[in-house]
Amino acid sequence: RIAVLERLLPLLHQLPLSPRLDETERRVYAALDWLRGRKLRAPAAGVARGIDADGALLVETATGQRRVVAGSVVLLNVEC
Repeated sequence: RIAVLERLLPLLHQLPLSPRLDETERRVYAALDWLRGRKLRAPAAGVARGIDADGALLVETATGQRRVVAGSVVLLNVEC
């Protein structure tokens, strides 16, 4: 674990204080986004529409698009 941390920490210090996803990163994420287009019960009732440049989940609700920055995702009509 120490060896991993020794390699990881210097890289983390190179990250900007307010990391934002660029257009290429968002496009790659969108191609792999399993949640996009699925109906949600929580954190907001609506349809998942991906993420924004700050990493917030975008949910299309009956009253418009909502940004969600924390919480658990619960899909609508999914049986365990």
